[in-house]
Amino acid sequence: MWVELDGDALEAIGQAKKELLKTGRPADARIYGAGRSDAVTSLLEERVISAVGVRNEYNIGYLGIKTAVDGIRRKKGENVQVNFIIADGTNLYSPENERILFPFVS
Repeated sequence: MWVELDGDALEAIGQAKKELLKTGRPADARIYGAGRSDAVTSLLEERVISAVGVRNEYNIGYLGIKTAVDGIRRKKGENVQVNFIIADGTNLYSPENERILFPFVS
């Protein structure tokens, strides 16, 4: 079974699967989600969650400020692309994914 969730539901289902695994019972559900939190990142590291899609929050903040400044300067708005990653156990510690998943670690 595959399950895709976001936010609090992703954390809750991940914790439930982790607890089930502690009992020794099989937990074959593959959990996929969207969004980043410390709890989700930890569950991803422990391979309880199979993969997550995460937006680049720094990029979103930068683009928001740039759009506001352009609006003040009366520059024409343009479509912008928000970068994201798909992280799983195989690429969790790649440089790009580390910047997004662990934003406060240098």
